[in-house]
Amino acid sequence: MAYRRFMAWTTPACTLWAFIYVSLGSGAAGTYRALKDQIDWAGWVFIGFFAVFFTLFFIIKHFLMRFAHDSSEPSESIPVAETEK
Repeated sequence: MAYRRFMAWTTPACTLWAFIYVSLGSGAAGTYRALKDQIDWAGWVFIGFFAVFFTLFFIIKHFLMRFAHDSSEPSESIPVAETEK
């Protein structure tokens, strides 16, 4: 791929990504501040949310990796067809 073409597509994509990333972070901070004023334990709610998310992520990843590993090995119970002589 030509460098000019790469930069023509990468520059707007990176600008858009950065805008979305900062906007989501700013929105989360605003939500946190609003909850913090209403309830004192809002920080624990956010920590709990992220802990549950990452725990589920790693559990699902573990099972997917196990499934991928198990399915990549041929099963001994399935007979392999013999080639014709």
